[in-house]
Amino acid sequence: MKLSPSAIELRAIVDELGDVQLTASQLRQMTDKRFNLEQCRWALEYAGKLVRVGRYKIMYPEAEAYVRESPTKIKTSYIREKFGISASAALGILKRHNRLDRVYVIKPRGDKPLILKLANGQQITARELSQRAKNAGINVDTKLCRKILLDNGLLKRDKLGTCKYPHVYDYVKNNPPISAADLAKKFGLSSKAAHNILSRCKKRGYEKTIIDKANELPEPITVKEFQQMTGCLRNTAYSALIRAGKFKKKTSEPKPQNATPPPRRTKVVAATKPVAEPPPPPPKPKQQNTHPIAILFEAWKAKNDPQIIQRLAR
Repeated sequence: MKLSPSAIELRAIVDELGDVQLTASQLRQMTDKRFNLEQCRWALEYAGKLVRVGRYKIMYPEAEAYVRESPTKIKTSYIREKFGISASAALGILKRHNRLDRVYVIKPRGDKPLILKLANGQQITARELSQRAKNAGINVDTKLCRKILLDNGLLKRDKLGTCKYPHVYDYVKNNPPISAADLAKKFGLSSKAAHNILSRCKKRGYEKTIIDKANELPEPITVKEFQQMTGCLRNTAYSALIRAGKFKKKTSEPKPQNATPPPRRTKVVAATKPVAEPPPPPPKPKQQNTHPIAILFEAWKAKNDPQIIQRLAR
């Protein structure tokens, strides 16, 4: 891990202190508060000079003293068995005093041929191969040994008789490659089981797709011809032919140039009949006033008219 310039400077200051043990706050005061408490705590803990005061309670003082005074790094399992504490507590103590011895499993990439030679061409389990590699000075995981043996057909399983479909395995090993769908249909298996069997035997057959059939065409054809050949949709046939470079445009027959055009039809318009004028509307009758008040007024007027009175007097 790459350290920052401030962390490098703080570690140099802690190294110059000698065997003096300080708290994080005291180191912060000495450096004129140029670093925060977390940085001071990490620097002192890395150098093993951190003094914990107040809030930290030592649960296992014997284990703390043993780890602190140990000149070498210790494994977590050793502290756990020696003092009878939990694995997490032992791990915390070892980390606190920087005495943790981690076990790294090396997964070699270039040593696979060497590990395979340790099997001597015999059927062997992954555990036995891992132990042989460890005796030869190679730390290798059991899973990697199992993969190496499985790839080369030398894996010997610990438990015999666990094969669920032995007849299917015999069929796949002794016959040409077959697809998972055909294998599941032939033996009444699920698609997942057929897929796993073919993956283990590494004899998988694939059905030809529309693209494969288009690539196998000797010459370009039209979409309609390819559609009749495969029974696929028109868009699918067009896409497959375009991707395979076997698309052929449909050519239409050329029309004769000297052909006489058909006679032009003339539209016959029917003669229009004269439209008779409608008769004039009948005269409207004069509207009579039927209001009672108006009738009484007219009668009074006729009675009191002076001309009418004079004529009656003669």
